Amino acid sequence: MRADGVRYVAAIGDGIEARFYANIFTIHGWTEVQVLNNSVDPIEFQPTPTLIVGGDASEVPARCALPSEKKLAIERGQMMTVRCEFEARLRRLSSYEPAFDTLTLVQPGFSRGGKALVVVASMRGS
Repeated sequence: MRADGVRYVAAIGDGIEARFYANIFTIHGWTEVQVLNNSVDPIEFQPTPTLIVGGDASEVPARCALPSEKKLAIERGQMMTVRCEFEARLRRLSSYEPAFDTLTLVQPGFSRGGKALVVVASMRGS
């Protein structure tokens, strides 16, 4: 995984990369998972919310913006972005609960040729 500006970038298949972003401001958090297809073959996306897992291994409840279609084809040069919002619990006025020190983003729903693509990254806050 390498940093690319403010997003973490990971190769998830031949010609396919995922870009991950997470941020918390006050108690409002948001994530973005982008999948870019630079391969010859189209990839498919069955719109599915991002699973956000806190550093304590608990799921962070989130609201995700998803396309209304049941299945989408992402052709060469196209990108799909899933954005989610969540609330970060405070431990004290100036610090978050330890669960928010590390977030793991898991984005199900992407596949190529009927085989699921693993779209996952863990990020540690600063």
